[in-house]
Amino acid sequence: MWRTLWRMYLARDEAVDYFSTLRHIRPYNNVIILSMERHLKLKNKIGLRSIKTAIAVMIGLYLSYIFKLYTPLYTSIACVTSMQSSVYDSINDVTKRGFTAVFGVTLGYFLSKITENPYLEILVCGFGVLLILILLNYFKLNRMASLSCIVFMASYFSKIDKFQYGINRVIGTIIGMLVGLLVNLIVARPRLDLEFYKDALSERDSLRNIFVSIIKRDERDINFVSGSRKSIEDKFEKLLKEYETIMHPKMDIVHAKELKGIFTNLELSLNLLDLLEPRNLNEENRCRLLRDFGVELEAGDQEDGELSMVYNFQVKNILNYFEEMEEILEKIKP
Repeated sequence: MWRTLWRMYLARDEAVDYFSTLRHIRPYNNVIILSMERHLKLKNKIGLRSIKTAIAVMIGLYLSYIFKLYTPLYTSIACVTSMQSSVYDSINDVTKRGFTAVFGVTLGYFLSKITENPYLEILVCGFGVLLILILLNYFKLNRMASLSCIVFMASYFSKIDKFQYGINRVIGTIIGMLVGLLVNLIVARPRLDLEFYKDALSERDSLRNIFVSIIKRDERDINFVSGSRKSIEDKFEKLLKEYETIMHPKMDIVHAKELKGIFTNLELSLNLLDLLEPRNLNEENRCRLLRDFGVELEAGDQEDGELSMVYNFQVKNILNYFEEMEEILEKIKP
């Protein structure tokens, strides 16, 4: 089967349809199939962010020509870098680029006035780079160090008038940043709440498959649970940051946080269940498993003792978590 999967991966046009026929393979394999299917679908389409980036660059270039800037390239670069996966990230990039443009250009202009000797210019440039790194490290702005050095050297070695170059670069960068930010904000703003919801549905399906594989004692990859929880936590953190920005879409942060907690509890419970010695399920758990998962198990001999009680108690807890998850997913549905 794996050789067939690889051949279909290479033939992407037919692969997505092929994967949809493999959903009833063992749950362990189903996790991998769902992941590869999502990857293939992603590869076969042009993202909206790519289209928005192209729109922002065109608007930025038009504005550069209107204002007769000598450096439309820097306007374009700022448009591209400010088009992030969320408005919060775009705002962060705007602050970073705005600071580095002003700081680098200003320092480059003043240090270029020290000397015109080409040999001494090299020493002054090295001093400038060192000064930037020391200052930004002191003020805990290390993430801006590389870009500040690049802007500084571009300004320092500019062949045209340094002051004219600096003004054009700063204005061009500001225009590009604002255009990228506004396009990202107004034109189909990133829906992190929708991404969080879709990821939660995907991880729910994966966790359900792993739970069934544990109950049925099939082959499984229990380590996948930890990765799924980490993905949900990362998306939730981005959701919280996006909630702080202007004009943010309506988000149910409270229930989203509850859902994140359920994923954490499920990880612990599934890992514990996997460590326990398998026991026959009691009548209540078997009925719930049939109702909620469509899995029918034969009734075995009724087992008494602490191990059986612990095993069935853990199964009951997991079933309760899945019920709570379905209720919350319905509440946060975009």
